[in-house]
Amino acid sequence: CQCPPGYNGPRCQQTTRSFKGNGWAWYPALEMCDNSHLSFEFITRKSDGLLLYNGPIVPPEPDELMVS
Repeated sequence: CQCPPGYNGPRCQQTTRSFKGNGWAWYPALEMCDNSHLSFEFITRKSDGLLLYNGPIVPPEPDELMVS
């Protein structure tokens, strides 16, 4: 099978994502108390920015997960 551009592997998984300006992607929330594994590699043109946020859409609390 031939995957469309930006997709790769036996199941045509998405392997690249890019954003311009203040772009973002929305995914279902992680379940509380579930074991999860997430890995990603990134290349950026900016010196700082938020890569991952899992929490409510309000100002974050100290115990919420953020990777920046």
